[in-house]
Formats: sequence, structure tokens, C-alpha cells
Amino acid sequence: MLAALLLGVFQGPNGPEETPFQRDPRPFIALFGIGLMLAAFGHLIKSKLLVGTGLLMMFAGILLVPLFLYLGQGS
Repeated sequence: MLAALLLGVFQGPNGPEETPFQRDPRPFIALFGIGLMLAAFGHLIKSKLLVGTGLLMMFAGILLVPLFLYLGQGS
């Protein structure tokens, strides 16, 4: 499921000509939400691995993936 989500983030509906600002924000929000749920579940069962993975997913959905997409577009 995560692979399909990331594929949807990196391949926009309009192909490679699409700019990052024309992308649909729903995959980024979904990645953040799944990471939030995973981190919360990790806190409940006291698993540092799940908390860290969830936080990484949240950080990726809000900052890393959009930043890489923007920088990858070039001029």
C-alpha cells in the first residue's frame, strides 16, 4: 500500500511535464495521516521502531517528498 501511495506521489496525473504546484495534495496528506496513525500506535504499544517509522513518514509527507519533487523539476 505504501508503494502505491508513493508511486501516486511521484507520478502525477499529467505526466513528467507537471510542476510540483499542480500536484494533488491528497497523497501527501495520506502519507502524513498514515504516519501519524503508525506513530500513535507505536506509542500505545511502546515500540520505538513504529514511532520512528511513523515520524519519518510524517516528515516525508510534509517536507521531504514535496521538496525532492520540487528540486527534481529543475528550471
